[in-house]
Amino acid sequence: MTRRSIPFLVLLTCIVGCNGKPIEHPSTVYVLKGWSGNLSPGLDQLVEDLNAVDIDAGLYEHTQWKRIAATIESSQPSDQPIVLVGHSYGADDAIRIARKLNDRGIEVDLLIGLEANSPPTVPANVKRCVNFYRSNGAWDAVPIFRGVSMKSEPDSTGELVNIDLRGQEDVDHFTITKNPWTQKVVMDEILKTYGRGGSGSVAPD
Repeated sequence: MTRRSIPFLVLLTCIVGCNGKPIEHPSTVYVLKGWSGNLSPGLDQLVEDLNAVDIDAGLYEHTQWKRIAATIESSQPSDQPIVLVGHSYGADDAIRIARKLNDRGIEVDLLIGLEANSPPTVPANVKRCVNFYRSNGAWDAVPIFRGVSMKSEPDSTGELVNIDLRGQEDVDHFTITKNPWTQKVVMDEILKTYGRGGSGSVAPD
């Protein structure tokens, strides 16, 4: 492979992944990986666990956010909740999906962020947003491999819960998606959204 071919491949990947064409097999839970999918370990297990209890979940690259938004706009069943889960840049892009849906008057039942990197404000159509992050003091000024809190639009009546996991030594930007406690809480939040119960607390033990 020549050096000249690398920019072309990057451009081709963006054209294929970033356009607004709907996804062929829509889900009801959309899970978005962060930059470079192998930096979001454990999300595949979350999707597998959801599908095992008959909740239709799919795992996507964060660059597919426009396609996911188009899919929800065109084919989301009206009797099914809309759930968005994202890690790192995937959390940022989950909000971008919600904002695009807001322009169409479509509500998002649940949005979960895991170490959102540079999140836009959460729009008014999101009923509940739970954001897990670990603050790192002065390092949070560097907008890469970090987690920060989220903010809602001023007109939002939805619930926004920011949970700082700074005291959890076994959680960081690269392990939060595979941490057993985090996975359990995310699963519980989704089950509650589907009326399947789940625990009542999102605070760490």
